[in-house]
Order: sequence, then C-alpha cells, then structure tokens
Amino acid sequence: MPPSDHALDLPERISFSALTAQAIRRGIDRGAWAGALPSERRLSEVLQVSRPTIRRALAILVREGTLDGPRARQLRTIRAGGGARPSLNRRVIFLSHEQPEQCPPIGSLAFSEIRTVLERLRFTTEFLVCQERSLAAQQRKLAAYFARNRVLSYVLLSLNQELQMWLAGRGVPAMVLGSCHPAVRLPSFDLDNHAVGRSAAGLLLSRGHRRIAFLVPDSNGIGDLATEAGFTEAVRLHAAGDEVQARIVRHDGTPAGLRVRLDALLAGPAPPTGLLVAKPRAALVALVHLLGRGVAVPGRVSIICRDQDDVFGDLRPQLAHFSYDGRGIVRRLGRALAQLAATGVAVARPYRVFPRFVSGTSLARPG
Repeated sequence: MPPSDHALDLPERISFSALTAQAIRRGIDRGAWAGALPSERRLSEVLQVSRPTIRRALAILVREGTLDGPRARQLRTIRAGGGARPSLNRRVIFLSHEQPEQCPPIGSLAFSEIRTVLERLRFTTEFLVCQERSLAAQQRKLAAYFARNRVLSYVLLSLNQELQMWLAGRGVPAMVLGSCHPAVRLPSFDLDNHAVGRSAAGLLLSRGHRRIAFLVPDSNGIGDLATEAGFTEAVRLHAAGDEVQARIVRHDGTPAGLRVRLDALLAGPAPPTGLLVAKPRAALVALVHLLGRGVAVPGRVSIICRDQDDVFGDLRPQLAHFSYDGRGIVRRLGRALAQLAATGVAVARPYRVFPRFVSGTSLARPG
C-alpha cells in the first residue's frame, strides 16, 4: 500500500493564504495600520510572501468582512471597529457520544493537542457529550444547542451514522475526527481501518496461524465495520480452501462480556491461535485474562491490538499493535479548520492515515 501520510496534506496554496490572512488580521487587531492597508507590494515585503498569496489573503478578509473591497486598484479599507466582524464566531465544538478518554484512539490521543493548536490559532474549544439514546432525543438536544450558540465548526468524534447524516443534512459546518460513514458528505480524518484489518490478518496468516478471530464490540461502529471488512478480505485472499478458519467475535464492550466470549472460544473444538482485538482496553483485558487462565501468550495464543496505547511498551509480553503520528494529524486538522474559518469552505473528502505496525512480543508463530 502506498504511504498515505501525503493524503493528509491540504492544498498548500489555500492553507498558506489562510495563514497569511490570519497574520494580516492580527496586525489590524493590534493597530498596525490606520484606516487602510498598505499596497500589496508593501504587504508582500513585510510578510515575506508572494504578491499572489497576499492577493488571495486580502480576498479572504474582504469576504469575511474584516476589510471593505478595494476603492482603488490596490486600496482596501479596514472596517470600523478594528479587525474581525463582531458576529464572527471562532468557537469549535467537539461533539461525541463519549467522554474524550473513551473515544477511539485517533480522537482521545489527539484531543488535547488539537485544542492547543486551535487555541494558538485564536479558536476557543468546547467538548459536548451527546449520550447515545434515541435519535429524536439527540436531535432535540443538538437543535436546542444550535439555537442558543453560534459556532464556527463542529468536530465529530465517534458519532453513529444516523447522527452524522442528520448533521450533514442540516448543513452544519463539521469535520469528522475518526470514522465517517461513506454516505456522509463531510471531510474526515481517520486511520485506514480497512487496511489495518487486512494487514493484521495478513500478519497472523504469514506467521502460520490458521485459526484466527477478530474480537470487536457489538456496536456496529463505522471504523469497526471497516476493520472487519479488511480482515475478512485478507482471509479470502490468503485462504486455500477450508484451511483457514476465521471468525468475527462480537462482545458487549464490557470486561465481563469479553471474558465470557474468550472462555467460549477457548472451550470450542478449534480454538483460535491468533487474535486481533479492537480497542486498547479490550486488548489489555484479553491479555490479563488469558495469562490468568494459564494460556501462554504468545506460545498458545498470539494477540495484535488494532489500536495504540502508551502502556503497551511497559507490558510483558509487549502487545503488538498499530501506531500513528497523532501530531501530524493534529497539525493538518488545525490547518483545515483555519481554512474553514477563513473561507467558509471545507472539502468533503476523507483523509486517511495508515499506521505503522509495532511488532511486540505478543505475536509469534503458533506453538
């Protein structure tokens, strides 16, 4: 698979123009110019950017109302009252069914860093939890919130398909940090869960495991479904006849429910020797439970966790898992939000990252 890091790069011309507009806006707020801006040539010299970039940045400031349009060829007057329009709102809301620490790893790991980047760009942030209940109840809560608050943009973490589609249909300016349903027309930043599922199954199969299973919460999360599709695709491509036995094992998301499912697997006639486990907490529960039952890891059962956690490196055995550059995603999301703030436009496309595999000691050939 080609490296997908580059797939996250936003168009440099647009994002750089937006950053240039921010620099001019800050100068206006600080009183660097009185009444009107200097010429494009002078701004180009002061800010050390090209004149076309200055021209695009000035167009952004005219559209948002910080500047009046040119009265002469290169004269743009500053609106009375200083910089941004009083009505301009730079509040970004993170909306999720769960608290930040319970969100998928791409959300929970990067949330505090994203807030830092946004605040540096003069955004304010807020985390809003919309508990999973009936869709109508969720819609009423959000509609009431929209009526009370003016918000620049929403970052959606771990929302179900129905709520994603409802928000997209209302025209709410939003981005998805995590899995976005294919039918939802919103920009999204996510791990390539399909490729991760395919890679994990391939790793188990390449090490000689012929009875493998994917343990996943029974929540039909979009990322989980993508992982499942990649997992089954790899089995289909690698399997020879009935040689490979692969199962999707769903559990209720609780440690007790996961332990019940593991016990049933081990007691079956053909227990798996290789496990892919979604969610760091579930992988830790599985590891501790197997070791507590005297099941050698990786001697009898190998484990790969789909997601990452800082504690994995301190475990014995170390859990094999997939890891990604959260800071890179944070920087690119910050740029995308800055573009949205400056232009009111965000391209509705997915940005996918393929994590690197971290080979811990929990993965080996079957004993």
